[in-house]
Amino acid sequence: MGREDDMYDRTRIEWGAAPSRRYARGRRIGCVGQAIGAGGPAGAICLTMLIAAAAKAAPQSATETLVPAGQVQAIPVPLVALHVDAAAPAEGDGRSWQTAFNTLQAALDAASQPGSGARLIRVAQGTYRPTFQITANDPRSATFLLRDGLAIRGGYAGLTHPNPSERNVAAYPTILTGDLAGNDTGGHYDPSRAENAYRVITISDGLQNGRLDGLTITRGYQGTVPGSAGAHDRSERSLGSLAIANCTIIENWAYVSTGGLSFSDIAALAITNTRFVDNVSENGYGGGLGLSRCNAVIEDCAFERNESNGYAGRGGAIVIFGGMVTLRNTTFTRNVAQADRNDSDGGAVFASGAELTINHCTFEDNLAGSGGALYSYGDRNVTITHSTFLGNSANADTWGSGGACTLAPTATTRIEDCAFIGNSARDWGAALSFHPWLTGALRMERCDFAGNSIVSAHGFGGGAADIQASDVVISDCDFVLNTTNGGWGGGLYIRPLFHVDVTPTVTKCRFDDNSAKNGGACRVIGGEVRSCFFAGNHASLEGGALSLESAAVDRCVFVGNSAVYGGAISATESRLMNSAFSGNTASRGGAVFGDEFGAVDPARLTLTSCTLAHNSASSAGGVYLSTSGRIVNSILWGNTDTTGATEQAQVRGPSPEVSYCVLQGLSGALGGEGNLDADPLLALSLGADGVPGTLDDDLHLLPSSPCINAGTNYFSSGADADLDGDPRIQNCRADIGADETAGGSASDCDLDGIDDACALAGGIAADCNRNNTPDVCDIAAGTSMDADGDAAPDECRPLVLFVKSDATGLETGLSWQDAFTYLQDALHLAYRRPSDVEIRVAAGTYWPGRPESGTSHYFAFRLADNIRLYGGFAGHEADREERDPAANPTVLSGDLSAGLARTGVPTIGAIVWGFGLGESAVVDGFTIEGASNQSRGGGVYLEDSSPTIRNCRIAQNYGYEGAGAYITGGHPVFENCVFELNESPFYAAGLNASQAHGLRVRSCDFIANQGYIGGGACVGVSRDVEFSRCRFLGNSDCGFYGDPESEVRFRSCIFAGNLYGGIFLYGSNCELDSCDIVMNADVGLLAGDSTVAARNSLFWGNRGLVGEASEAIQILDYTGGGITVTFSCIEFLDLFAGGGNIDVDPLFVDALGADGVAGTADDDFHLEPDSPCIDAGDPGFVPLPGETDIDGDARVAGARVDIGADEHSAPPAVGR
Repeated sequence: MGREDDMYDRTRIEWGAAPSRRYARGRRIGCVGQAIGAGGPAGAICLTMLIAAAAKAAPQSATETLVPAGQVQAIPVPLVALHVDAAAPAEGDGRSWQTAFNTLQAALDAASQPGSGARLIRVAQGTYRPTFQITANDPRSATFLLRDGLAIRGGYAGLTHPNPSERNVAAYPTILTGDLAGNDTGGHYDPSRAENAYRVITISDGLQNGRLDGLTITRGYQGTVPGSAGAHDRSERSLGSLAIANCTIIENWAYVSTGGLSFSDIAALAITNTRFVDNVSENGYGGGLGLSRCNAVIEDCAFERNESNGYAGRGGAIVIFGGMVTLRNTTFTRNVAQADRNDSDGGAVFASGAELTINHCTFEDNLAGSGGALYSYGDRNVTITHSTFLGNSANADTWGSGGACTLAPTATTRIEDCAFIGNSARDWGAALSFHPWLTGALRMERCDFAGNSIVSAHGFGGGAADIQASDVVISDCDFVLNTTNGGWGGGLYIRPLFHVDVTPTVTKCRFDDNSAKNGGACRVIGGEVRSCFFAGNHASLEGGALSLESAAVDRCVFVGNSAVYGGAISATESRLMNSAFSGNTASRGGAVFGDEFGAVDPARLTLTSCTLAHNSASSAGGVYLSTSGRIVNSILWGNTDTTGATEQAQVRGPSPEVSYCVLQGLSGALGGEGNLDADPLLALSLGADGVPGTLDDDLHLLPSSPCINAGTNYFSSGADADLDGDPRIQNCRADIGADETAGGSASDCDLDGIDDACALAGGIAADCNRNNTPDVCDIAAGTSMDADGDAAPDECRPLVLFVKSDATGLETGLSWQDAFTYLQDALHLAYRRPSDVEIRVAAGTYWPGRPESGTSHYFAFRLADNIRLYGGFAGHEADREERDPAANPTVLSGDLSAGLARTGVPTIGAIVWGFGLGESAVVDGFTIEGASNQSRGGGVYLEDSSPTIRNCRIAQNYGYEGAGAYITGGHPVFENCVFELNESPFYAAGLNASQAHGLRVRSCDFIANQGYIGGGACVGVSRDVEFSRCRFLGNSDCGFYGDPESEVRFRSCIFAGNLYGGIFLYGSNCELDSCDIVMNADVGLLAGDSTVAARNSLFWGNRGLVGEASEAIQILDYTGGGITVTFSCIEFLDLFAGGGNIDVDPLFVDALGADGVAGTADDDFHLEPDSPCIDAGDPGFVPLPGETDIDGDARVAGARVDIGADEHSAPPAVGR
């Protein structure tokens, strides 16, 4: 006996704790698919529990012990080996080669006898056919039945060799065949296979240990008619362990299940050094191997030319349902899951709900509709490491995705140290398509993607990978020579799941020579790209390296990329920070093209602390903006276009905001502050070869560079490290450009002992003209005058500008006679002033832009710090207090076609917008109307801004969210404004605020606005928000909507005549103090998962949509979040009885007004003198300092505060 035999014969391998050896009579554990017989599950092996009435498990020997789960232990068992040799002259007892059985079935029969003690059957070379029929009188049900504790080992030389025990599986093949008649001549579909066995091997019921070793299993032929007497059933308990080693599974065919091997519910399955070749699942899943709920390790195996055909072919080599499966050191070559089918998935492997680990595997030339090599989905983790995917393809005739892998998990997928080379897909993700359900995460590190391609001319994107997910981190990967033919992202196409608050990130990756129509290297929506290198990428239209939308780029290098628009980057609403651009080329925007397509507002494209040198284009070698944009702390030098290296060659566009930049050819026309026209003294901008855009270019600053300590610290937030990862501010003040250095010479011109840069950065020294020099030094040097002796340069005095549309003077803007005729001209002058500017605008209609600059729908009136806009002038007033906005309407119009456009066709993005503003900006006395925007904001758009907007009528605007005003970030103030007749198909037609902590809305009316939810106003994810003395009248859907995570207070407000509720809260905290929620349709106050505290308030006259009247129509808490109401008047008082609440007609003066319609401006909710609500409020109420009621009357007038928005005093006027 050889040593290998000895080792196996004397031990049994236990994989974890042995399952129970008591078997439930009549239960069966079967295969993936149908039953044994014509419709059985596998052509080669099926695990089936065949329970006979007298079958019992052999008792454990005295030496056997159980081991804890997860451990492996060798357990001594009695040694009995049987021998089989087809060349044996006659049936012997099998105890030796000389007395060998000449059929395998005889040995199996002998081993099944009680007390045989047989643990091993050695089978010599030769061909063996099954004869045991599972179904009586059905010859095709013949199968080899492997019972518990038995190993079948082939590959022995046998009696025809001098040493029968010599074992060499390749030299002495042991073939177990389903070719019962020995007449197979053709392929799978040849008629000669019609009588072949359904299955070659069947595993018996109750298997705890078994082994198949050194066998060729072939020619099983499951049949074409589903169902037979050998049907199987899933078992409620698992089997033990099965080992398959050194086998060849070849040319098996199944109609409705797996072609090769099929197993279910095995606690420990090990398949090693085994080949699966030319097996077919004709109309089912899994050509070579099928696993269902198994814990399996497949190692050192090969799967070649297996197929899963049929309408929904899945898993050409392997199909896996559930369980934990590890593939290690295994190759998959030319396996197919029904090519060209839209729903054929996983040319090599298909997995559903399985914990899948793939390590050191190779997938080559596999093919499927989607997931050419691998398709996996479900709620279990997938890990792929040290594996290669080469030349796989996904070619479904529509939506072919994932040439190598398609992954759709809800758990975490990790891909590490893998190579994806030469894979292709028809439409999405030539190598990888990752589309998780809701919460799936991807972590991909140290992978190479080379030569992958999207082949369809209308292909969508992802020459290497297409990823639609939010929880994504891709790091330290290389993308080379990947292509997308006609689509997006030659290397990567990434966009987030918008309901998941996580940002996809690409970091420390390299992209070389990738190509696409848009985004030669990447198309990124809503993600971040950090510390990446882009060289030689090309786009036939936009974004040679990157096509961006609402994305961020930080600490990246762009060298020698090219496109028609944006040689390096084409971007919409994105941030570019701490990055370097050299030698990129385009027709427009050699380095960067600012694209207006889909933009919410024109300044969302920002460049901060970037260096752009020696890029070229026909127009604007540096930055081309089709809309406005902001460039701060950046170097634009040596960029060229047809005008040479001029200012326009550095940056071109409508009203770009440029500040603290080094700009070649600086003329002053761009305005801005802190800009310089001085050689930035870059280390070696052309490199040693003198050619821009090559790898030897060095854009670091020399120690004597004027860029050092010349930037502004305000814009360094969010960009806290430079291109090299060094801290952004190293000497009190940021440098200009991508590089931050600790160098620079110290200066102390005012001799105060503090470096000037530090004094200016810390606010110790004043710099009102913002030229990076303390004011006292400007005055002392004579570069600035100080005639009034106030220690401030005279040019810093406040300036008043005048605008009058029909002025005929010199248009200097310095008087009404010489007023500007265009408001934009006054704003452009104001942007360049270092001091406060007041702009007075006479009656008339003003549109963004000027005729000579076009009427692009992305022009807007841009607010800025220290600029105050006042409307309502007749055009002759000497003092601002003389104006009368009601008599002199000053209109800021978005109606570029001279008629209100409210159809959703974008005529303007937002009429008035502000970005990053403090509290010094003011808009006062205007009508803002006529915007039509398919994105956020119509009349007003504010981002991270806190201006004051007062005495404005914001009306008849259209926008997707916040048609009247959209606010994100900041804490603006709205005073005495009217939001009227605005329309939105989604949130808040009047005002929509998100993350606007500290927002204040005072004495404003929201009238007849129409939105999908929150017609009047909507607030979400905002704390400390207060509406005081406001009216919400006739809005739909509802007057106010409180979105999750909002904290809102209402003081002395009226909600009347709103459709679908006065107030609707979800996940909010709300305080109502002295408010009227009256005469609304559907419900007065509706709250879910919210906390509400109401006092001194009126809930009256609210009715259901068909006239229902009850307390629940006044106040409804539909989830029990918690509503407290005290000292209030509630119609149909019931659940809220007590706490000082009353149920008595409040006696309004005229709740429906003269028109008899609730929710219109003539409604009068003042209290009659005999109202029961007078002096009925909280006796402990203490008004805030200066607090008033809806009319501005002092709160409290009598002995106690009144209930409602009105504090009864003298007879009021109708209306407010």
